[in-house]
Amino acid sequence: MRVSGFLAKMSLLIVFLLVSCSTSSKSAKFTKDSSMSDNTSLEAQLQKEPEFTLGPGDIISVKVHRHDDLTISSVRIRLDGKFTYPLIGDVDVKGKTVKTLEAEMADRLKEYIVNPQVMVNPTTITSHKVIVAGEITTPGVITMEENMTLLQAIIKCGGFSTNADKSGVVVVREGQTATFDVKKAFKGDMTQNIYLRSNDIVFVPTTLMADVVTGLTRLSSILGFIVSAESGIILTPDVLDILKYGKKSSSTGFSISN
Repeated sequence: MRVSGFLAKMSLLIVFLLVSCSTSSKSAKFTKDSSMSDNTSLEAQLQKEPEFTLGPGDIISVKVHRHDDLTISSVRIRLDGKFTYPLIGDVDVKGKTVKTLEAEMADRLKEYIVNPQVMVNPTTITSHKVIVAGEITTPGVITMEENMTLLQAIIKCGGFSTNADKSGVVVVREGQTATFDVKKAFKGDMTQNIYLRSNDIVFVPTTLMADVVTGLTRLSSILGFIVSAESGIILTPDVLDILKYGKKSSSTGFSISN
C-alpha cells in the first residue's frame, strides 16, 4: 500500500519522538545547526516573527492600482504552487512571502504597465499544517495560522487533558526534538512558547506513561483518529506494527522539509 507523503512522515516522526523521549532527558534541545539550539536563540526567534509563505491550496486576491481589469477577487493556488494571471500567465507562488510575490508580479507587469503597484492579500491559508498529539483534548492535524505559537496550537486543539505533562511538551522539527516547559510559558517565560513552523509536530506526553510500548499503543489510537480525519491516507503494515507493538523502524535519517 502507498503511504501518503505528509501523514507518513508525521507518523514515522512521532514514533521516533516517543523512542527518543524514553531514552533522553527532558532538557533535550534542537541541535546547534537548528534555529532553536539554546535559550538565547529561542529568545531571538521569539523577538523576530517568522516570515509566512504561501503554498498550494491557499486562496489569495490580487489587485493592481488603477487597473480594475486586472483585479482577481479570489484565486486558489494550484497543487503545483502556481496560479494563472492576465498578461503574464502562470505565477509561481509556493514558498514565497506576500511581499516577494508582489515584487515579482510587479516586475513582470512592467512590460505591459507603467509603474505597476501590485497588492496581494491572502484570504484563506490552508497550506501550513501542524500535528498536535498526545494528552490533548482534540488531537489531530490543524491548519496553522500565521505566526502561531506553541500555546496557540495547544489551545486551538482544546487545551491539555487531565494527565498531560505540561513541563515536558515536545516539538519535532525536521527530525530534531526539543522539550519545553509550558507551565513556565503560562507564567511569562516566553522562551518556552516558540513560534511553530509548517510540518512541526507537537507531542504532549502523559504523566502516566510508563514505557515506550505503552506510549506507542496510546499513540496508535491517536493516529487512528488522524488517519480517519485525513481522507486518502493509508499506513503500511510496517508502520502499523511499529505503532501497535513498539518495533523499531528500520529506516534512519528521515526528516520533514517545509
